[in-house]
Amino acid sequence: LCLLVNFFSQLMDIPFYLNYTRTGNIWPQTPASCLFWWFAATDISNMINILMAWASIERHILVFHDRYNCSLWFYYIVMLLIYSRDNMYAFTDDWCLFPCYYYDENLAMYDTVVNSIIATPIITIFSIGLIIRVIKRKQNHHRSIEWRNYRRMILQLVSISAVFLLFNLPMTGTVLAQVCGLPNGAAGQFEYYTDYRYHFVSLLMPFVCLTSLPEIRKK
Repeated sequence: LCLLVNFFSQLMDIPFYLNYTRTGNIWPQTPASCLFWWFAATDISNMINILMAWASIERHILVFHDRYNCSLWFYYIVMLLIYSRDNMYAFTDDWCLFPCYYYDENLAMYDTVVNSIIATPIITIFSIGLIIRVIKRKQNHHRSIEWRNYRRMILQLVSISAVFLLFNLPMTGTVLAQVCGLPNGAAGQFEYYTDYRYHFVSLLMPFVCLTSLPEIRKK
């Protein structure tokens, strides 16, 4: 499911971003284009963050309780399309500036902190914690640890944590600063740098997941 959501993120968000980087404008310059890009850049990206955080805490939720994922999709569509405030579109700015709910301080703070910033520490802490828990359980049962049996799990969990720490955290930190009052563009080149790095999360995620599928990797 994470890979499927990630695929839609790449399919919709990255072409818009590359075209904006090349031309300096949104094309086509219509409100529908901005709504479409917002959905791809914010809602689907937040979906990936939440799914990965949930998977780090309780991996079986994705298998046995998939109905929760549908409620997440419904929540983000409502936030983007039904929130009662007029959107402002800036066709010369990346992402057409922000969706309308970002101009509500409380909603913007909630969306940034809960859906973006908190997800990265959760993914990191619970992924590394799972490794430590497995090792300690083996030690408590006085069993020798055969690292070859856990190499694949350790590699995947460490890779996931590294990807989100290196590429997701700087971007969410910049957005939080803007929500707290930092003017858009005040961070200068650092802001563009974090925007660019943020896309590596979706680009690298398939390769991270392949670390747990050696039979496909060999092909």
